[in-house]
Amino acid sequence: MPISFRNSESQYGLGARLLHWSSVALLVTLILTAAEFEDLDASPDKLELIRQHASYGLIFLFLMSLRLFWRCTNQNPVHSYNIKSWQKFGAHFLHWGIYLIVITQSLTGLCNLVFAGSEIPFFKLVEIPALTGKHDELHGFFSSIHYVISIVIYPLFFIHISAAIYHQLFGVLDD
Repeated sequence: MPISFRNSESQYGLGARLLHWSSVALLVTLILTAAEFEDLDASPDKLELIRQHASYGLIFLFLMSLRLFWRCTNQNPVHSYNIKSWQKFGAHFLHWGIYLIVITQSLTGLCNLVFAGSEIPFFKLVEIPALTGKHDELHGFFSSIHYVISIVIYPLFFIHISAAIYHQLFGVLDD
């Protein structure tokens, strides 16, 4: 049976799958660029990596907003899965938690730039001028939140990936 673009009652559609795997690829890119500049001393190379990271972050924020819109306007196949009710609840809770945390992560990264008094880069194509002067306290606040979320996010992804593997291996269970 060919896969439809939109979600059906029992499976995610091509649109949801493309959005999901595109955001996964982008998230891996964000993690790798952050890891690359994390321990570097201030330099033009570090600044360039941070600018790339910020540019990918803007795309990621847009993509996650699109995913959220898609999720709210399409059927959710999890409703039709014959799995234990606690697993359905867990799947919903985890998905919404991931949406909340990655969108918050993206927004704190953006606020980090704004309150550093920096321009907002989009690769070397466009540069939005600084929206405000430097605000050390707000910059520090958003920088701290951005960092904490970057740690908290890994257990959520581990649970999500483990549950997806479990679902693929063992399928659905009777209540």
